[in-house]
Amino acid sequence: MSKVETLTVQKSELEQSQSNWEFGMTISLSIVVLAALAVLFADWGIRRASKRLQSVQDEIIREKDSDTEFRIEQVRADAKRDAARIESEGKAKIAGLETAASDAKAAQQKVEIELNKQKTKAAEAELALLELKEQQKPRHLDEKQLEKFLPLLKQLPSQKVNMFVYTGDTEIVGITNEITLFLVNRVGWQIKVAIGNESSRSVGNILIEVDSKATPQQWSAAGMLAEALRSKKVVVNVGMRPASPTSSIFTGEIDKDAPITVTVGRMTQVEK
Repeated sequence: MSKVETLTVQKSELEQSQSNWEFGMTISLSIVVLAALAVLFADWGIRRASKRLQSVQDEIIREKDSDTEFRIEQVRADAKRDAARIESEGKAKIAGLETAASDAKAAQQKVEIELNKQKTKAAEAELALLELKEQQKPRHLDEKQLEKFLPLLKQLPSQKVNMFVYTGDTEIVGITNEITLFLVNRVGWQIKVAIGNESSRSVGNILIEVDSKATPQQWSAAGMLAEALRSKKVVVNVGMRPASPTSSIFTGEIDKDAPITVTVGRMTQVEK
């Protein structure tokens, strides 16, 4: 083969090789274009998917927010309902406690009233007992009353007085001694004392009797003596001596000329 033919063949081979490489390059460029389109498409897909994802996420957030708000409202409603129930129960309990307290207070007041009644009854009973004990104590003349009339009695002339004293009672004896000591030692009167009892009458307390023939001064002395002896616990009566003597049995010395007679009987009456 000639050189020209060889070169021609070689040229033809090179042209074929170039054509192959150009084809390859064309294929490669096509692949690159397709790859670029694929990238662009993928980017578009990614962007679209991203937007959809964001939209879904936003929807999820909105749903979550809505659900949270719903739950919050539900919790608030439950809390409000529970608060109302607790308040109602609390008010009911308070009302019950107030009623119980009111009942307890009423019961306490009733007990206090009853206790006060019992205390009052006890005090009244104690007072009655003290009064009874006081009444049972031997009575005495009122010293202040005696001192009050002492100057007036001493201004009068000395009087003669017979004292008749009932027996059987220590209180009578005590008052008789007080009268005797006062009239004899303090006033200066002349006293005769006889002890016994009367069958025709029964004298209660102190009876001062004046003879029908007594002088006004002697009557005044008897009246003043009665005022001096009289007190809240000692009753003294004044009257005229009976014309006929009473039936009595007395032991002791008697002055028949004495115009004034003092009979000390049982202390059965008390002035109010």
